[in-house]
Amino acid sequence: MRILLLLLVLLLNTIAFAQETIVRGRVTDATTNEPIPFANVRFIGTTSGTSCDFDGFYTLRSLKTADSITATYLGYVARTKKVKLGVTQSVDFQLQSEAVGLSTVVVVAGENPALRIIRKAVANKDSFNYARLISYEAESYVKILVDVDHISDKFKKRKILKPIAALMDSLEKSAGEDGEIHLPVFYSENLSQLYYTRSPKQKREDIKAARINAVGVKKGSTISQLTGSSFEEYNFNEDKVLLFGKDFLSPIANSAQLFYEFYLLDSTVISGNKCYQIKVKPKNDQDLLFTGTIWITDTSFALKQINLDVPKTANLNFVEKLQIQQELVPTAAGAWFPVKTRSVIDFRDLSNKMVGLIGKFYISYRNVEVNKPKDAQFYQQQLVVSEDALRKDNNFWLQNRHEKLTSSDAYMYSMLDTVKNLPSIRSLVDIAYTLSNGYFDVGPVDLGPYYTIYRFNNIEGNKFRVGFRTNELFSNKWILRGYLGYGTKDQKFKYNAQVERIVSRRRWTKVGIQRRDDIDQVGYAYNYDDSPAFESRQSSLYNTSSQISRFSLLNRKQENRMWVQSELRKGIMVRFAVHNTSYKHFFDVSFDANNSNVLQKDFTTTEIVTDFRFAPNEYYVQNDNRRMRLGRTKAPITTLTYTRGIKKVLNSDFNYSKVGLSINHRIRMGFLGYSQYYVDAGKVLSSIPYTLLEVHRGNQTVFLAGGTFNLMNYFEFVSDEYVSIDYQHHFNGLLFNRIPLIRKLKLREVISANAVYGGLSRKNAAFNDTRLFNTLSDKPYLEATAGIENIFSLFRVDFLWRLSYTNPTYRNEYRQLQLNQGITRPYDINRFGIKVSLNFAF
Repeated sequence: MRILLLLLVLLLNTIAFAQETIVRGRVTDATTNEPIPFANVRFIGTTSGTSCDFDGFYTLRSLKTADSITATYLGYVARTKKVKLGVTQSVDFQLQSEAVGLSTVVVVAGENPALRIIRKAVANKDSFNYARLISYEAESYVKILVDVDHISDKFKKRKILKPIAALMDSLEKSAGEDGEIHLPVFYSENLSQLYYTRSPKQKREDIKAARINAVGVKKGSTISQLTGSSFEEYNFNEDKVLLFGKDFLSPIANSAQLFYEFYLLDSTVISGNKCYQIKVKPKNDQDLLFTGTIWITDTSFALKQINLDVPKTANLNFVEKLQIQQELVPTAAGAWFPVKTRSVIDFRDLSNKMVGLIGKFYISYRNVEVNKPKDAQFYQQQLVVSEDALRKDNNFWLQNRHEKLTSSDAYMYSMLDTVKNLPSIRSLVDIAYTLSNGYFDVGPVDLGPYYTIYRFNNIEGNKFRVGFRTNELFSNKWILRGYLGYGTKDQKFKYNAQVERIVSRRRWTKVGIQRRDDIDQVGYAYNYDDSPAFESRQSSLYNTSSQISRFSLLNRKQENRMWVQSELRKGIMVRFAVHNTSYKHFFDVSFDANNSNVLQKDFTTTEIVTDFRFAPNEYYVQNDNRRMRLGRTKAPITTLTYTRGIKKVLNSDFNYSKVGLSINHRIRMGFLGYSQYYVDAGKVLSSIPYTLLEVHRGNQTVFLAGGTFNLMNYFEFVSDEYVSIDYQHHFNGLLFNRIPLIRKLKLREVISANAVYGGLSRKNAAFNDTRLFNTLSDKPYLEATAGIENIFSLFRVDFLWRLSYTNPTYRNEYRQLQLNQGITRPYDINRFGIKVSLNFAF
């Protein structure tokens, strides 16, 4: 009997120990709280192990007696945790990142085996590139979460966070034992249908639903256009991957072996595909390259998965960490499509006393159909937002989102209402909006812009101005704009009043009418139409500081204007305007308009102006009652202008014609940086006063300005026919990144050349009695620049050389001209100059 009982006890113990241990959980980054896909989890002391899926989840099973499991991934510190035997349990890991080392890699004689695989992947990448498909369409789901991170115990005690002290405690619990506290400030979900055709390359996105909860977002309709899949696309089968406006070299680019090191780590099976796991690492860690792991299939050599980071040392501003994870699957046409993409951007803290910001982006695609293109007319609208997109309820999202919300995501979304309604938070948002936008929001009216409040000149003295514009809360069809100014020296009021009507938002169409009475510098044109299609290249710093001058050639203009602008089709904008302007000059200018030997000083013009702008594939979103231009088209942007002056209409004095052409093009050059050029040309076909000709824009401020000649004085040259070119090349640190010590400063090089060639016809020289300007002769005006960008991540300093019109004869002639204008202290010609500018760029 005893033997029987002993056997029974042994049997029960054997059964107990043989019970299966099941562990489920998730592996996440301790800093970002984002999943670590493809991390390895295994029982210690056994061969039982598994890999996490794309969302960081794992399930581990074993009948063996192991009481601990460990989670590992390249670039992270391994963690080990205890488990209970024979039960089902949940164990999560939060791993801390570490500097990636490759000390365990052994290199033997012969060719690196990873290079053979990379060469095959490079050779085949075009056939797997989904951008080479004739067309594709898919349903896309995008989730964006922006958090405040690096919240210290000292910061949590600040007065601004006292109203949500309990909330901070619950955030600490939800972060887990090793996770970091994150305070949510933005959460969005977007469901849309995406369409693409290759020839010609066009894309359309129809937003079916959008859900947004965020601090500082006043109008969800605008943000909903920025949270779709069109703004989150990484194609590593292309040579260059565009991030923050910069070109990063793909690990399987044609020239990748010149810039990357590759190491074969392992082989594994992913979704039925045997894959090579390859570690990639930059040869120069300050170049715009990636580090991390890629998985390439063993037979077709297609890119299957990626988990890549941008090194902290890369010449990129404001970013502490940038990580991209992607999973691709083959389509019926052979190309591999990225069905899941996750990116994490951890922005660098501005100081040790401040919190940080982290953005998390997730996008997935379903129901991918390829090579079924729509007709060309279908793609004319780039972005279509459903009228009920922002009104979808929770049931809709439960049924249609591509992945179930984690409990953490749901909690973050729900607590945003508490955070965004804090008075202190709302005040900070208002301040940030004013600084970035130039206007202070007061309900249906925006006051500003603040940088035009003060000006000074020799006629008005100190000039003060207040302005406003209405916003969408006032009307989504009518826009009122205006300002009132006053000069303390001439003691006169100046004003602007205009009304615009949005006729169509689908094909952006506006009409407007304006009355303006103000004093301007010669050659200055007030921006009556705030459309980004026709905006000035000159910065606000230049426009403000150039109006503060001890002497200016000024005229008083009374302007009456009507205009209409419309987008005829995608990329083609036309504006038609009628201007009637009366000019009163505050300096000596005279001409014989009627060949009667009677000179006159002031005059009136009536003009019909037509602007035609062609910008293929340029991307816009609607922001309140305005449009925002996003991204840069790869093709040149061309604008053609024709002006016709009509005599004896509304008291006008002249018949004349003017034509103008401008071309703007940015050329991406990969690791060499990028070039940008602007070409302007114009011709006046009639005899008109000097002040209606082309007065080339000089710059006597300390600020560098686009659209100007930075060492040319104000009003120095005038032409009735001209062609100019402004060429710049930005190296993005190509040279400085390779110089010891200097490389740590992350400086960037820029060079430029600016030239204009033109002149004044004999008929216009004879028409004008008073000579107030110089004219270009048989040689062009030239200046060259060498600059340093990214000084303290914000500033740019340029060293400029004026290369023509500097000889003594010209300088004496120019001095006499200024004396004729009434300038008692003439300005000299500067052969060399140093100018600064703000340059916010990643």
